[in-house]
Amino acid sequence: MLFAENFPAMVKALVLVSPVISGTLSMQTYPLGFLEHWKTKGFFSWEDDSKVKKLKWAFIEDARGYDALEKADKLRMPVVIIVGERDDQTPVSHQNILYERLCTIKSMHIIKGAGHLFKEKEHLAEINTLLDN
Repeated sequence: MLFAENFPAMVKALVLVSPVISGTLSMQTYPLGFLEHWKTKGFFSWEDDSKVKKLKWAFIEDARGYDALEKADKLRMPVVIIVGERDDQTPVSHQNILYERLCTIKSMHIIKGAGHLFKEKEHLAEINTLLDN
């Protein structure tokens, strides 16, 4: 989205999948005390597909400077937003804020039962069908 905002003539259409809208909004999605623990430890880790994954605190520092809403009204190409119904990291409520700021041909699709990552075959099939159409 940032590329499209800065170089709109080079982008014909934009598909946003679970996009981060702003660092400020993102900070609101974490439980109380979680960010302090993350900062102290220096990274956040979790297990996914039997692999331990780590995300450094620098991710949060970077995210705080990001705000897609600042230039969202400048996007003139068609925009499609795809988000999971149960996404707790980039929730539907955040996507609605972006959607309302867009001044172009736009659509938003909420994948029922999906979280932030789309791993279930039926969710992926629904996204493929959306994009094929």
